This record gives sequence, structure tokens and C-alpha cells, in this order.
Amino acid sequence: MVNKEERMIIDSYRKVSTGTSILAITSPFVPVPTDADFEFGEIRRFFSQQANQPFGEIVEIAKSTFTGLQQKSLFTVVEVRWKVSGPAEDTINVDPITGVETVDSLGIRNANEAAVRQAAKVMPAITSKLTNVFQLWRGH
Repeated sequence: MVNKEERMIIDSYRKVSTGTSILAITSPFVPVPTDADFEFGEIRRFFSQQANQPFGEIVEIAKSTFTGLQQKSLFTVVEVRWKVSGPAEDTINVDPITGVETVDSLGIRNANEAAVRQAAKVMPAITSKLTNVFQLWRGH
């Protein structure tokens, strides 16, 4: 006998396997950073993709949906730390004696590019989804 949760998983799989869009199964979400997020400097973004389609459609989802899908083998999910405020480029310090340059803090470009590369280890096609590293950025 199949319990209610197993039935939901089977029904979801049938929808996925018959070509139904992932959008029909996971609700798309558009993050809207708050003033507190901008003050903190980053937000968490969440993405899902059908596990059997590593280069298939990727959907940005809410944290609650992400949490629910983490234990479902039908989906690959990933969390991305996304920088939303600060300078566009890295802040560089130069030692006045040696002249050696060091990165004081990552700018939006390098921080978000690094976040995309990290997420791509789990979800390779995310590099096609997150192409604008300045998305959601509030500049100085």
C-alpha cells in the first residue's frame, strides 16, 4: 500500500516524466531584497531542476519550497549566497612599503561569479540561468 507522501512523489514523477514543465511542479519565486538585506549585503537564493535533466529548465524557488524538495530525489536543488550591495569591483589595498596588492573585499562581480561557479558544481546549467551578476544589486 502506498502512503499519501509516496503517492504525491509518484504523481510528481509522472508529471515530470510525461514532459510537464518543472514550473507546474515547483512554484517560481522572484526574490525582492529588503532594506535589511541590502544593509547586510547578501541574500540567499534557491533553485531547483529535475534531477534526470541536468541541462533542463532551472526555476528559482522560495526557501520553503527548497526545504521541501531537499529530500526529494526527483529534484536537484541548490542554495546560492548572492551579494546585493557593495562596490561593483573588488576593493584593493596596496601596502605602502612593499607595493603588494591584496584584495580587501570582493566586489559584486567577483563574489557573484564565484557563487555561480560554486552552484554549478551541483547544477551545471545554472551558469546559463545566472548570467547577470549584478542582478538585484543596489550600487553605491
